[in-house]
Amino acid sequence: MTGEKAELVQRLESCKTSKANIEPGKRKLEALKALANQVGQSTTKKGNAMIKKDLDELEAAFNEHSEHINDIVTKLDQVLLHPFFGGISAHAQLPVAQFCS
Repeated sequence: MTGEKAELVQRLESCKTSKANIEPGKRKLEALKALANQVGQSTTKKGNAMIKKDLDELEAAFNEHSEHINDIVTKLDQVLLHPFFGGISAHAQLPVAQFCS
């Protein structure tokens, strides 16, 4: 395994670990929403608006991060499926006449 491929495999494993944390993260976000709802019952309208704004921003950032991780995992999987490692030596064996005609 070449150094580049080993590095890609290591990155893929790291991303898969992060991806495995998405579901627990969703549960924590839902728990946070429930807590915010409880706090909101004894908070002013202005306070509720701030809590809602913060929750919306947090949820949007979480969703964006989750999508980004999924995209990276998909792309790394696709890159590792392509047999481009060692492909340069195969191209180096092409006859020179093919390029000179």
